[in-house]
Amino acid sequence: YVRYAQNRHPEAERLDREAVRLARGVGDGRSATLGLALRGLGEFLAFTARPVEGAVVLREAVDVLRGAHGRLHPEVAIAELNFVHALTQTDRRADLLEAVAVGRAAYAHVQTLYPEGARLRGDAASRLAQALLRVDSAEAAEPLLREVIALRVRAYGESHLDVAFARDQLGRVQMQRRRFAEAESLFTRAYEARRAALGDRHPGTGASMQMLGRLAYARGDTAAGLPLLLGSAERWEGAGMTRYAATDRQWVAVGAFT
Repeated sequence: YVRYAQNRHPEAERLDREAVRLARGVGDGRSATLGLALRGLGEFLAFTARPVEGAVVLREAVDVLRGAHGRLHPEVAIAELNFVHALTQTDRRADLLEAVAVGRAAYAHVQTLYPEGARLRGDAASRLAQALLRVDSAEAAEPLLREVIALRVRAYGESHLDVAFARDQLGRVQMQRRRFAEAESLFTRAYEARRAALGDRHPGTGASMQMLGRLAYARGDTAAGLPLLLGSAERWEGAGMTRYAATDRQWVAVGAFT
């Protein structure tokens, strides 16, 4: 985890794979120790843009941990949530449908295990909501996203960046459903929180500007959207994140000719 946080990814992966190798030699090779080692490797793969490989490893982690602990156990629930995250990063329909099924189970498990645990309950609701959005079930995802906001406000406070992220997620849903007034309120609050926490020039602040700009376009107000998208592109470029900047500049180019 330390090497991953330091962006020393090759060393982090080597250590995770070594942990799995060693854990396979413990007991009958199906121990809780192996399940945790697999979970660590699967998380690494999923969070470094290898979700298909990560999902394979996390599937085994869930199976091993269920065998060691039963289905209703904190370590199993966390592995299930990470498995859902990996599945939702793929483009395979079967994976996405499995993510919804596992996400529902994990959500129920966390509700039972942590009735007062706002942080983990919020994470479980968020993972299930993302799975539902990937199969175009925005209506089912909406109440979960509202729950995520409420739980994260309770856990972290109104101005926390995880709350801003949750508001962005619900704002996207409402924008797609043409509920523009609520989307604007959600995006604005997320923008204000990010600007206060990260500063005006941070790419995270730019991400909120991007959503406000796209919302303006959706409303037909390209004049309002252009400076927001241009500002977002400048912040991505300032951080060296040119791929994201290019997307914003494409939106700017479209708006300039409408």
